[in-house]
Amino acid sequence: MENETKEPTTFATEKLVDIKKSENEVIRIAKSEYRGSRYIDIRIFFETKEGGEYRPTRKGIAIKEDIFGVFAEAVRSAELLLNQSV
Repeated sequence: MENETKEPTTFATEKLVDIKKSENEVIRIAKSEYRGSRYIDIRIFFETKEGGEYRPTRKGIAIKEDIFGVFAEAVRSAELLLNQSV
């Protein structure tokens, strides 16, 4: 068996916006790239006890670029439903 060198896993992220969820949590929307695929990542981050730094939680979703338009349309439809008079 030949010596195989594994290509390092690359993960790049760019914060787009933080939306305050509570006193010590934000919903962070970020653009990310992982193994050559692009995503929009929507995740809850919490502020560390030391303060000033936010860390990600497992609560969130990474939406692949090719289906993001469908996701965005579904969110717009949900918003219309929420805004309808009951």
